[in-house]
Amino acid sequence: MRLKNLSGRSDQLQGGAGGGAGDGGIPPDAGPPCGALGQPCCATNQCNTGLMCTRCGCLDSWAEWPMPNPTSPNQQSYDTSTAGVVIDNVTGLMWQKNVDASSYTVDGACAYCAGLTLAGHGDWRVPTQIELVSIVDFSRASPAIDTGAFGTGAPTDNFWSATPWNADLTYAWMIYFDLGWGDFRYMTNTNRVRCVR
Repeated sequence: MRLKNLSGRSDQLQGGAGGGAGDGGIPPDAGPPCGALGQPCCATNQCNTGLMCTRCGCLDSWAEWPMPNPTSPNQQSYDTSTAGVVIDNVTGLMWQKNVDASSYTVDGACAYCAGLTLAGHGDWRVPTQIELVSIVDFSRASPAIDTGAFGTGAPTDNFWSATPWNADLTYAWMIYFDLGWGDFRYMTNTNRVRCVR
């Protein structure tokens, strides 16, 4: 099972086969060009992974990993041994642990994450909607997130995703981490951001 990052590189996760070089996917050193938002990032004869353009780059249009849950199956599990980050042991995603106090437009959030260097990594980005939902803990509220991993002071605010609401590219999805529900807002509104890689 693999996830594609913004560079088009395939990162292998827990077992399974995926769309990496040599099996019909994108070569690890050749990221596809990103076209219009919500449109395919590459022609169907170049890859078959369903990549699409978000506000912040080129990502899979669906999750290729099991969705974490508060209990089985796929019980939430996090590695907090690296300072400043939280690694999701189910999805393999690495999250920014302590978020910036500022609020951003979607473009501002994209620029903030792209400029972030944390735990020796500089390839941070705004998460997609499904990625952001994957860290919601629906067994909790205020905040609806694992406070053991993300801290007891994790904000309960609205957090941007990079996923456009629909063909109307003036809106993007966000998640409200007080109760864990999703909604959409004008991309020019300001919300918090938790970067991922």
